[in-house]
Amino acid sequence: MIRVIELSILTIYMLICIFIGYYLRKRAKTLVDFLIAGREVGTLTNAIAIFATISSAATYMGFAALGYKFGILLLLACCCGPTGFLLFQLLLAKPLRNYGMFTITDFLGDRYDSKIVRVIASIFTFIFLYIYIIPQLKALGILGSYLLGIDYTFVVIVLGSVYLIYVLLGGMWAITITDIIQGLLVAIMGTAMGITIYLHFGNLNALIYQASARYPALFAVPSNILPFFGLIIAGTMFVTSSAHIVNRIFTSRNIITARRSLCCVTWIYIPVIFGLILLPIGAHALLPPLKDPDWIFVEMAGKLWHPVLVGLGLAGLAAALMSTTDALLITCAAIVANDIYRKTLKPDAPEENVVRLARYSVLVIGVTAIIISLKPPGLIGEIVAMLLVGFASTFFFPILLGVWWRRANKYGAVAGMLAGFISFVLIRTFKLMPTNTEIFVSGTLNLLLIILVSYLTPPPSENALKLYFKLHS
Repeated sequence: MIRVIELSILTIYMLICIFIGYYLRKRAKTLVDFLIAGREVGTLTNAIAIFATISSAATYMGFAALGYKFGILLLLACCCGPTGFLLFQLLLAKPLRNYGMFTITDFLGDRYDSKIVRVIASIFTFIFLYIYIIPQLKALGILGSYLLGIDYTFVVIVLGSVYLIYVLLGGMWAITITDIIQGLLVAIMGTAMGITIYLHFGNLNALIYQASARYPALFAVPSNILPFFGLIIAGTMFVTSSAHIVNRIFTSRNIITARRSLCCVTWIYIPVIFGLILLPIGAHALLPPLKDPDWIFVEMAGKLWHPVLVGLGLAGLAAALMSTTDALLITCAAIVANDIYRKTLKPDAPEENVVRLARYSVLVIGVTAIIISLKPPGLIGEIVAMLLVGFASTFFFPILLGVWWRRANKYGAVAGMLAGFISFVLIRTFKLMPTNTEIFVSGTLNLLLIILVSYLTPPPSENALKLYFKLHS
């Protein structure tokens, strides 16, 4: 059955996004404009855009589904955004904005003055971010299937093409402006869901009592709490070092804007966590058992809201998916065009060729991701949690020590990244440790090898040290 009201609201929202991309196409001619919006984004705009970027399919579908399936304790571990933003503000915002280039892989290549570091970082970052796009597209498919009552495959192709079009047209400018709409929708509708659930039951005691009666394990403390702490640590490290979030610091006008943006986004995030925590509790209290927990927000909206509110809520959900997907897409394109092509293969390439390659990269990456997503992957939250741990295991310490430890060199960075990535893949593949605890081994190996190898090899080059001191100027 086609839900006309909800579909109409979502269609209007999609058309607005495409129009914004078309309108801003002339502002995305240069590489700086296409990749980082000319470094002209203000505090509140950037704060909303950062929130929109971090509010992925995991926020209202994946992590809420994990809480529904495995208990509230695991969901609480996923609510590490504010901690990560605080750490980012204190440790990395000023140095990275002082650096002021295009991508985090750009920073690693220049800070360690090494093409090998740049290539390894680019490959690993691209792998993680590309995989990260897939669960976003699955969520779009779920959303469209609910609205249209038609095949998942058709929906993924159509809705996936929408974000592809406006990113191709307007680049980071289109992403920034659409992220304002998307971030506000996500924050408002997520908070509204929590308030609605609370008002439906009248008080928290009644809500918790009814949910516990139907699913006693919801509030149980697991015998092994290491995955809980592993996810908290990895999630905090991911927010602090993730490539598509760091890109937002490069779009800021200046250091003050960058820091204030991170402070503001923390306050935006807090009420959303309230709704996110109440979502799986309310679902257990009100809904029959869900075959696919990733449908949790969609089913609860249909249960509690008027069709107009459902349409706005699903537009908010689509906003969460698209705001993350477009940021991932532009970051992957920046890695291909800037880090691989311009900085590694052809340093003298004309700027118009680099911009053209960035657009082609957006197209190829977007289309192939849509094709892969036609066969739905596993539970969204499990995929995203895996990526959080993997990215943190690989990149957090090379970035942190690159900023704060002068002796860190390219040999240590290569050893640390390889050790973190390979150990994470081996542990996860062969299930040598409980899921989400890989960070304790992979992250530790990464840190130790950076320090040890840096001490045992020649000191950083003169260019690397110049950049180090520029970071703290």
